[in-house]
Amino acid sequence: MVSVIYSVWYEVESSIDKEWNEWMEKNHIPKVVKAGKFERARRYKVVEEASNKYVTFYESRDMELFKRYIEGPAKQLREEYNQVFGSKTKISRTVLVEI
Repeated sequence: MVSVIYSVWYEVESSIDKEWNEWMEKNHIPKVVKAGKFERARRYKVVEEASNKYVTFYESRDMELFKRYIEGPAKQLREEYNQVFGSKTKISRTVLVEI
């Protein structure tokens, strides 16, 4: 059962949209899920105007698993992301807990 959702919102420069989507789908998201703290990830595109905004929802069973992700593999995965796309995207993150 999912009780924590880690949402990561992205605003992507239009010049890298295709490359960014392919990299996220084939590289970044699988690595995050394989880190073993999330049950799955779901991606969405914001459909307003000609937006290049996306959100990924990572689903975890509990807060302890999520904390282990943040304290462990998250740092390396964020560094890798920043090396590839950091200056061409804006990111905001939110943690949601089921009540």
